[in-house]
Amino acid sequence: MIVRPVTADDLDALVELAMGADRTMTSMPKSRDGMAKRVDKALASTAPDRMVDGHEVYLFVLEEDGQLLGVSAIYAQVGLDRPFYNYKVSAISQTSPDLNVRVDTRLMHLVNDFTGHTVLGTLFIAPAGRGGGRGRLLSLARFMFLATQRERFPERVLAEMRGFTDAEGGSDFWDAVGRRFFQLEFADADIRSTSDVRFISDLFPTYPIYADLLPEAAQAVIGRPHPDAAPAAALLREQGLRNHDYVDIFDAGLCLDAFIDDVEIVRTARRVHLASEPASDDLSGPLMLIADPAMETFTVTTSPIAEGEGDTIALPASVLATTGWSAGTELVVANARRAEAPLTSS
Repeated sequence: MIVRPVTADDLDALVELAMGADRTMTSMPKSRDGMAKRVDKALASTAPDRMVDGHEVYLFVLEEDGQLLGVSAIYAQVGLDRPFYNYKVSAISQTSPDLNVRVDTRLMHLVNDFTGHTVLGTLFIAPAGRGGGRGRLLSLARFMFLATQRERFPERVLAEMRGFTDAEGGSDFWDAVGRRFFQLEFADADIRSTSDVRFISDLFPTYPIYADLLPEAAQAVIGRPHPDAAPAAALLREQGLRNHDYVDIFDAGLCLDAFIDDVEIVRTARRVHLASEPASDDLSGPLMLIADPAMETFTVTTSPIAEGEGDTIALPASVLATTGWSAGTELVVANARRAEAPLTSS
């Protein structure tokens, strides 16, 4: 099981994979032409002669036994060419001594505070491939890419978590706010925002919204992740990403961000070299993330490691067969959780 950058040969498998994603996952186009454009953008972003300018999109696939089971992405910087909107939730407190009443109110301000941030996105695993640590590997491999290609990215990283929607894909928050200004279904507005945001600046209210005036159902989902996104949110929190009172403008899903250098994997990643002899295939110990850091051969997998002298490690022969790594190869290793909670296979 490895994670690697997408190649042109993955197009057919990606189109098939996208067919299993629901309509609200707008970053997974179901048309061959749409997916081909995503792949071409990713290939151009990693081209050897690329002048890095922040417009790069890095697309990764999870492969196991030759089968493509998942996809994830990194957007180098957002908001460079078109606004990147979120709501900032703030609080005001008002008191009337005469009435002996205090009122605490939440205000939601339309902002562009994440302009220039790196964004994690497009995390999707085929239903048949879920479990077994695959989603964890696919998500955390992106931090290994940030660690090994640090000069390509700015100071901060952001992840927008999918907000709570009902069984039919409807959003109580959208119905209470967005629909009143756009007369669009939630899914239609979300899809449109991937290619055009002018309608947001044209029609969205520029004055703060009093969250406490919204219907209770809409208030209840502000910052509440979709059940399918809750494990991903917990995983990102393990790495040090936090919510700083920002939510998505469509479904009020929470936004998690951090300084890239403070992310646990980036902060603790270290460079090693592969020993001349493999370790035993029954090697025990916590699973570690291991990456080939070279752009042209970037690959991430998980395995226990045997520490050698100096900066050397040994890996089981089965891992070497899967990755093609040989003695002397420079690798990067990191514990995928804090030291007191090492990565497991669950």
